[in-house]
Amino acid sequence: MTYNPGDPGIKNDAIFGFPFTEETSQLVLLPVPWDVTCSYGAGTANGPSAILRESSQIDFFDQTFPNAWEKGIYMYPIDSNTLQISNDLRGLSEKIIAKLENDTPLDATDSAIYAQIETAAEALTQHNATTLHNALKAGKKIGLIGGDHSTSLGAIQAVASEYPSFGILHIDSHMDLRLAYEGFKYSHASIMRNALDCPSLSKLVQVGINDCSHEEYAFAEANSDRVTVFSDESLFEQKANGLTWKAQCEDIIQGLPEHVYISVDIDGLLPELAPHTGTPTGGGLSFQELQYLIKFVVKSGRNIVGFDLVETGNHAYDAVISSKILYILSVSTLATQRA
Repeated sequence: MTYNPGDPGIKNDAIFGFPFTEETSQLVLLPVPWDVTCSYGAGTANGPSAILRESSQIDFFDQTFPNAWEKGIYMYPIDSNTLQISNDLRGLSEKIIAKLENDTPLDATDSAIYAQIETAAEALTQHNATTLHNALKAGKKIGLIGGDHSTSLGAIQAVASEYPSFGILHIDSHMDLRLAYEGFKYSHASIMRNALDCPSLSKLVQVGINDCSHEEYAFAEANSDRVTVFSDESLFEQKANGLTWKAQCEDIIQGLPEHVYISVDIDGLLPELAPHTGTPTGGGLSFQELQYLIKFVVKSGRNIVGFDLVETGNHAYDAVISSKILYILSVSTLATQRA
């Protein structure tokens, strides 16, 4: 009762420096320090700790939802064992990736590595799904902080087990619709392909895509009843022809059902907002465009059932930007919390 969010930020083991516990929070966040299959730059496994470290440096007044933070935001402790497993397996996956990039034949040792990584990824996904499903059953909202984008699968499965129908609003530079990219079933580049295995996921709306394969594009076209893509190029062309961002957001949101899960890969923003992410590309949404879109979901009357924020690089600048986005996602989600 004496906490003042306007006081100087305190660096402690609580997200945003907030005084909440799991019991007193209506939103719980699960940090997942994992980037085993990242195909370009490693380091996003340290994203959760970087965000935690810098999260107390932002201010907490939100002009749309000024008091939503009072409902409580809590982050589970970062599991150092998960980080150690990720680092160990990352060393093994890099050997396979190097072979593939140099067109070197794989051997039986590599097959064993694939099996080891798949087993570990399945165990992690199950743990995340169980943890977050229990939170949902307790009446809480959920969020996940990656790590690479593969970590989101457990959160999506938790939502799928609780809601008979839901949609995903996916902000990303990449479609992430590849099948077992580089041979890894639980790849960061396959997260949305894996998510679509959930029958209750009725709609996937992808926003800001500017880097995809022929395979992914063909898959999206063949599954247009469940997948809608708003590419970065098409969004820019519409703006160049005079369409407002509000009108574009209306188009984006209209295909989503009542219950919405928001997945934000930080590389879906302009490169200058996330220069140390694992797989940077050109283009992307501005900070203001992302903020407007997230809040547009709330204003549309939809229920945000959960979210993730992934692929943040281990750098103070990136972490501060991600902390602000995490806060926007958090208060927007809490604004849809039913009493």
